[in-house]
Amino acid sequence: MNTLLATPARKKISLTALIDVVFILLMFFMLTSSFSQWQAVELAAPASGNISEDAPSQIVYLSELGDFTDVDGNQVTATRLLEIFDVAQSVVVIPNQETQLQVLVNGIETLKAAGFARVTLAKPASDQNTAGYGN
Repeated sequence: MNTLLATPARKKISLTALIDVVFILLMFFMLTSSFSQWQAVELAAPASGNISEDAPSQIVYLSELGDFTDVDGNQVTATRLLEIFDVAQSVVVIPNQETQLQVLVNGIETLKAAGFARVTLAKPASDQNTAGYGN
């Protein structure tokens, strides 16, 4: 009679399967996590209407390597642009068609770090014959 009332022996839980599941979850979250920092890049909106002839043009070209070139085709640095351009006016950046987005963002951030408060982005020129463009 004691054999009928005896509780069956409990089977021990194997931790091997639990460790496998935890390892798979850990790998999933490590591989799908993104550690990038997203930041906004502030650009000055272009003025509407036509540009007057007597307005100073503060145009700088940006190559695919991140080099700045002035309208005359001379390679310049951001600190040299501070000497040439007026900081109160907006600087127009015209990127090369092959310029990658990160290089463009780095160039804009370089100009802002140099002291330019207003940076405007212009559409790349379609022809490569523009002075300083593509050099």
